[in-house]
Amino acid sequence: MKVSINRVMTDLKTFNQFNTTLDNGCTRFSFTDEDRKVKDYLIAEMKKIGMETWFDGVGNLHGLLKGNGENRKTLLSGSHIDTVTNGGIYDGNLGVVGALEVARTSYSNEI
Repeated sequence: MKVSINRVMTDLKTFNQFNTTLDNGCTRFSFTDEDRKVKDYLIAEMKKIGMETWFDGVGNLHGLLKGNGENRKTLLSGSHIDTVTNGGIYDGNLGVVGALEVARTSYSNEI
């Protein structure tokens, strides 16, 4: 499977829907309703490709996609989905969506 800019942009646009300033950048603070909703969306996308998900003691969402057969490579990536007031659509979000796309294209058999 190849990287899909359409899939990446769809994820970014979906992430941006979970914010309190839709017409003025993206505002999504940690531990808010918007934060919970974007994490629910992200968890659903992670589970579609077989990732295990969990939260650590301070609320960080983690995802793990185990390799199978000879594909036992380990890839670590991290970013954030919270924003400053009126932040940009890409700030933090692109790091998370990029990591998700790598998992989709490098480690999963089908989307």
